[in-house]
Amino acid sequence: MSKDITLPIVFFVLTLAVPATALENLAANPSFESGDTLPDGWASANPRNASFLRDSSRAHGGTASALIESQSGDDYPSFKYRIAVMPGEEYSASVFACSEMAQGNGYIVLEFYRGETRLEFAQGSYTGGGDKGWVSLQVSGSVPEGADGLALALVVHGEGRTWFDDAELIRTAEAPAAFTGDNVAVHIRPDHIITSNFLGCGAQGDFFLTLPSNAKFGVGPEDIELVKDRVRAMRPAVLRLFFSYAWWEPEEGRQTPDSAEVRDMVGWMGFLKEIHCTVLLCPWGDHFAYSPWMNANGGRLPAPDKREDMVRSLADFVAFCRNQEGLDNLRYLSLMNEPDNDWQRMPDPDAYVALHHRLDALLRERGLRGQVMLLGIDGSSSGRTIAGDWFHKIVESGTEYMDGLSCHTYAYKNTAGLPAWIASRRELVRDGKALPFCITEFNTWGDTFKNPDNDRYDHALFLADFAATALNQGAAMLLQWCLFDTYYGPFRQEYGLWRYKTENWSPRPGFYSWSLITRYVRPGSRVVAVETDPAAPRLRAAAVISPEDKCTLLLINRYDRPLQIRLDTGTKTPRDLRVHACTESSIANAGGELLPSTQTLHDVPGTTLSLELPAQSFLLLTDLP
Repeated sequence: MSKDITLPIVFFVLTLAVPATALENLAANPSFESGDTLPDGWASANPRNASFLRDSSRAHGGTASALIESQSGDDYPSFKYRIAVMPGEEYSASVFACSEMAQGNGYIVLEFYRGETRLEFAQGSYTGGGDKGWVSLQVSGSVPEGADGLALALVVHGEGRTWFDDAELIRTAEAPAAFTGDNVAVHIRPDHIITSNFLGCGAQGDFFLTLPSNAKFGVGPEDIELVKDRVRAMRPAVLRLFFSYAWWEPEEGRQTPDSAEVRDMVGWMGFLKEIHCTVLLCPWGDHFAYSPWMNANGGRLPAPDKREDMVRSLADFVAFCRNQEGLDNLRYLSLMNEPDNDWQRMPDPDAYVALHHRLDALLRERGLRGQVMLLGIDGSSSGRTIAGDWFHKIVESGTEYMDGLSCHTYAYKNTAGLPAWIASRRELVRDGKALPFCITEFNTWGDTFKNPDNDRYDHALFLADFAATALNQGAAMLLQWCLFDTYYGPFRQEYGLWRYKTENWSPRPGFYSWSLITRYVRPGSRVVAVETDPAAPRLRAAAVISPEDKCTLLLINRYDRPLQIRLDTGTKTPRDLRVHACTESSIANAGGELLPSTQTLHDVPGTTLSLELPAQSFLLLTDLP
């Protein structure tokens, strides 16, 4: 999971700036030229252990800058400038910053408010640690529903001094026209292909149920069968599994295929093979998951003289799984999890890329390269619309060893901002290679092991909304964090689609929506365009056509009123489309079972279908069996 820097909520009152025309800089006193001790028009926030100053001794442009000097790495002092906004507007911002930091960063954030309550934020790029000359920081974001204010925040996290200058805040898109009707025509365009080979939907799917960390809570064969039955019914296409080198090669040259952890993983992968689910194997990629002989010493990579042996050990494990255990469903591989999720310990880009090349070569030597797809970067940067410098450096080093680009995000509860996040990363890929864009972790913000959103009905709609939005932006793989609650050693992961044994494995709301998507958005499908008339910004729609020419349509209504849908499927053959309705009442009545179809629509070529989309609901229509 991502550990991006975040901001505490700070209450402040400013005179709201009057919205201006597009492309005009909305930030008053952007170069901090006016003011005495503090720059005019900007508020200082979270002043504990920090001092704020308009500094006339240093400037990027003009004669002054805004200085924050922080004495604590645990606080987030910032200068903030606030304007009035409308939901659906889009903004970009930038600022130049330089720093003298013992540890930490300066960075830029857009915060979205309803009154004095912060609803969401978009985090931008940062200076990087140490002493840095003037660098440009950027961020962009979309105003979520219910927000009426935006704060441009120039933030310091760490110990030292950071100067900011030449700030810019621009409204890049007006709010869409309000949709006040209740009738929408939805047109599927089968010939307008967005993604020709969708790789699949699934989740982070760690098991660990046969290990002592779970067995001590009474997890037994009946519990394991319940979990397997539920996963079998969900039909996920891909599950991502974490891997620790200490399970496999605790001492250099001594591999332990019979360790409890390896047998737990092999057994789980064997079950997944039975249900035709592929596996993405991802080493944790941090000191706690390296074997002692690798001498990581708190780092994100082992000691330099042990790094190639680390890669050799990983290649050995892949060969063991596929060749000795027959687990040919191990189809995807990442070198490590979220190498960029801690700005203080990111691996050296050259070393990181070199290890990928070595892994690529070893897989080829073992005859596995055509059987296993190597997903590059596995980048978090999840709160940042703009991919960071580290991400840029990895891509600029070349992508020839990558079969796909893997990224994570937890920042887009407001899915209107998701397209820009995807575009900023897909557009980085160079040398003409069209890489599948794989979102291999996503959810909403929470603590490392617990997310309060999971227990809310709105989270079920979020998962469907995220999927539809990402599908329409060309995402080739969607893996939700995570499948079910389980103990990771001493820590219980509570982001699951269903709860732990102590709560009777009871499903959370997201189980009902995400299980519809994993069952019917199948690998190998074509994602095709969907058009709506008139435009209804809070109606999401996505369509996929399976290899057997079966159609599945996702419709998500985020309005508080029902919508009457006139559906043109663009079909050339008759279809019987079953309707599965995910609503608050259908979840309440599901009793832990998958949501059944509620009606069947008979689709005849050249005709339109009529159906009601309830308020705050997700409907999935499909003629897949």
